[in-house]
Amino acid sequence: MNLGALFLFLLIVHIFIVSCVDAGTVVLLNSNITLSFEDMEAYFSPSEEATVETGVLYVADPLDACQQLRNRPKQSTNGTFPIALIVRGGGCSFEQKVRNAQGTGFKAAIVHDDVDREFLLSMDGDEYGINIQAVFVSKAAGETLKKYAGMVDTRVMLVPSLEDSGWASFVCIALLVSLNMFLILTTCVFVYRRCTSRRNNISQFHVMIDRMVKSLPSVRFTSVHGYITTALSCAICLEDYIVGDKLRVLPCCHS
Repeated sequence: MNLGALFLFLLIVHIFIVSCVDAGTVVLLNSNITLSFEDMEAYFSPSEEATVETGVLYVADPLDACQQLRNRPKQSTNGTFPIALIVRGGGCSFEQKVRNAQGTGFKAAIVHDDVDREFLLSMDGDEYGINIQAVFVSKAAGETLKKYAGMVDTRVMLVPSLEDSGWASFVCIALLVSLNMFLILTTCVFVYRRCTSRRNNISQFHVMIDRMVKSLPSVRFTSVHGYITTALSCAICLEDYIVGDKLRVLPCCHS
């Protein structure tokens, strides 16, 4: 397998593992239907132990929640709580939208995209003072949820990706450690192969040079007066010949 393709694949897996803990599900249910939508939890949401929250959905007024909401929700006595449905955009941040929903009395916020895209956006912001859950869903999910907003017989559940967040963290940490070890091992194998290949090439080059030298014709240096070449010293090291030296004759006739 090509090492570049392998590295790209492992990088994609690494990114997926890192982001898997933040992905959850929004479930819409009543006596007739049950629908689920993937969500992305806001980074500024409370970091308590993950639990399933159930509530009644209300469309925010204004829809972008860039100012204090005008529709204050009714407080329920049956264990459910009001959830605000908010659209992305309007010139304010995700954090401001959630703070406005919280200030009006909502106990959770679902922000949906205003354009169709293949991925969910992450909601960043300052967590100080925010104590309600907030998630991001796609545009299609938001449009579907809006149809069932305000129906007292319809419930919306915010379900985390793994209810046991401690186990989720352990699994992700174990996967990340294994993946990083594999990346290190792959890098070591790659470097070893490159170094081995380089040494083999140098060795083969030396063998080739040795064979070329040995293939050159040789003569024995007998005496200064009897020598027939154009010089009395080595053309390479520039040292004078000594009687009895074995000389190799180069193609240029120098020895």
